[in-house]
Amino acid sequence: MTMKSGFLKRRGLSLAVLAMLALAVLPAASAGATAWSNAGGPVAADRDYVAAVERIRAEDYLTAIALLEKAAERLPGSAELFNYLGYTYRKVGREAEALAAYQRALFLDPRERSTRAELGALYLERGEIGRAEEQLAEIDRLCFFSCREYRALKARIEDFKKQEAALPGKEQAPMN
Repeated sequence: MTMKSGFLKRRGLSLAVLAMLALAVLPAASAGATAWSNAGGPVAADRDYVAAVERIRAEDYLTAIALLEKAAERLPGSAELFNYLGYTYRKVGREAEALAAYQRALFLDPRERSTRAELGALYLERGEIGRAEEQLAEIDRLCFFSCREYRALKARIEDFKKQEAALPGKEQAPMN
């Protein structure tokens, strides 16, 4: 008996049990990665969603909103869809609706870093730097190492702070 197989036997585990555990975990992990909806299929297969993403890339946000709203009726459990909806609302200045869509997306998937980064951007647009920094801290907690969403929101916050400091009437820190 090898040391490895002896360890597994002592722990009451077999390779078959480990394989079953892996198979049970993989579908759950991939479901989040492919944005499964409550309807049982991937949101990426929805024709309105696909057309909306194309419209977003073309910066045709009003058309994208109409398509996403239709898709949301069929796919109310898609965090990805509500993230895109929040983004398009934000792009056309509908901040309250953007906030609601981002909050819905985070209710559906609280670990979604891109939604948190977009929500942080909304907070910056509203001048709510503290709330943007809260999202940055949450993204930092979710990232194992520095991730793209963290770096992007951090850069936006730093730019916001520089612009704020450059406004007339803001006192400059003394130079040593």
